[in-house]
Amino acid sequence: MQYIIATHGTLAKGYAETVELLLHETVHPICAYADGSEDFPASLTALLDSFGPDEPVLVFTDLVHGSVCQNIAGLCAQYPHMQVAAGVSLPLVMECVLAGAPMTRAELARRMGMSDRTMRKTIQQARMCGYLIPNDQDGRGYYLGSDTRDRE
Repeated sequence: MQYIIATHGTLAKGYAETVELLLHETVHPICAYADGSEDFPASLTALLDSFGPDEPVLVFTDLVHGSVCQNIAGLCAQYPHMQVAAGVSLPLVMECVLAGAPMTRAELARRMGMSDRTMRKTIQQARMCGYLIPNDQDGRGYYLGSDTRDRE
């Protein structure tokens, strides 16, 4: 299982360093646009290509409607073992890393704070929207991915 945190600026680096310090686990940071370069999509693709073809990957992003998340969403079909959780928080990253195994869509949604009932109500609509699922009633965080293990 591989973990990536992709954010605008250096937030990803801070999260990755904190996870390493507290959990002694590796999370790969992608600090998009941090140095003024536009190589973010290429660096992400290179990182994804460095993993095994069947290696599960969970990517955390900062803003669901931001360019980072939108670029990653465009890669879901190319990398079918990739899941994306937008609206990242450090406790979410730590909890997922500690789980240490690939999660079903329902389990990831639960970890993000979405109830099973809300998940069932929205998953059908999400199919038509590229698997964009708000993780709470206010729509502040989202799950976005191509995981097919538990489609209803």
